[in-house]
Amino acid sequence: MSYNAWLSGFAFSFSLRPCSVACELDERVTRGRCPYRAACGSPFCPHAARCFVCDAWSCGECRLTRGDGEDVAELAHDLRRGRGTP
Repeated sequence: MSYNAWLSGFAFSFSLRPCSVACELDERVTRGRCPYRAACGSPFCPHAARCFVCDAWSCGECRLTRGDGEDVAELAHDLRRGRGTP
């Protein structure tokens, strides 16, 4: 993943980040883990280099989706109709 591709999806302000951009990129891209919490135990998306919890990320390839009750009902409806993941 290129630096520009990663930076374009960056949603946190610089004041909320516990480390530098270089440190964060190293944790995400090289080590494949969440840069925000040292002991973050949530799954990490290798496709987008995002933490599912800290980045509030969903990934169809990983088959992990975040959402509320409406999202769950829609996903269940789609699965029943054979359309797979959103």
